[in-house]
Amino acid sequence: DQPVNINRALWEEISVVTGLGKTRSMKIVIHRRKHGKFSDVSELLNVRGIGQKLFEKVKDKVCV
Repeated sequence: DQPVNINRALWEEISVVTGLGKTRSMKIVIHRRKHGKFSDVSELLNVRGIGQKLFEKVKDKVCV
């Protein structure tokens, strides 16, 4: 499976990543709109609701 680009994808596309779902995916898109594109996937840790444990689970399934 190809990683999901969190700078381009709609929340619907991000939500297919196991562990993210609708609510977190929407928060990722809102964060991106407010703060601009992510420069690194580790910036997902700045999104409310995404902690270290979840980040470790999804980091290889997303890209920028």
